[in-house]
Formats: sequence, C-alpha cells, structure tokens
Amino acid sequence: LNRDLIVQGKTINNDTVTNNKDVIIKGKLTTESDVAITGKTYHKDDVLINDKLYVTNDTLLNRNLIVQGDTTINGKMNMNGTTSMNGDFEINGDFAINGNVTTDVSFNKNVSVDGNLYVGKNIYTKGAYVIQF
Repeated sequence: LNRDLIVQGKTINNDTVTNNKDVIIKGKLTTESDVAITGKTYHKDDVLINDKLYVTNDTLLNRNLIVQGDTTINGKMNMNGTTSMNGDFEINGDFAINGNVTTDVSFNKNVSVDGNLYVGKNIYTKGAYVIQF
C-alpha cells in the first residue's frame, strides 16, 4: 500500500504488528495481557493506577510527592536537607540525635535520661527541684 488504509470494522491480527513510525490512538487502548515498554513513557496529563505500583529500581521525583493516606516504609529512610513536620510526631522505638539541637525543644510529659545530663547555662523550674543521691 502506498496510501491510507481505512478499515470500517474490527481488525484481528494473530501475529506481531510492527509499526516504524508514531501510533496515534484517538480512543481508549485496552490490553488483555501485560504491556512491556522498553523505553520511556511520557504522559501529558494525570496517570491513574487502580491498584499497587511496583517499582523495581530507584525512583526519582523532580517535584513534590503528596500522599493522601498513611505512608509505610519498611526499611531505612534517609533524608537530605531540612525536614518539616506540621503536626504530631510519634516515635514507637528508640530515637537518636547524632548532632546538636539548635532550636527550642518542649516536652509536655516526663523526660528520662539514662546517662549524664549536661546543661550549658541556667536551669529554671516552676515546681519543686528535687535532687536524690
């Protein structure tokens, strides 16, 4: 064929179809099996996934990640840069700071220190100050 091919009904192909140029689909594309893509995919609009998304290798996001529900991380999480949390923060295990705290910290309940406590300046209390040896 050296011209356009127009098919008015269904087309069934029982073997591989190879196309050497762009493919434009003006309707919905439905597959009844896996889709293997060996190059990048570019999406002009949103991508909707109705089930889990599995990523085999690293994932790079060049903008924000917004999560509408809970987030579970089953391994170590490394963060570079400033981390900001605008709500409650709950730790159900040990917590280590390997550096200095450079701003104010408030505790509304008890604080226990199993090792030495060094205070670089004054200690202010609103209640009794009890020292036991």
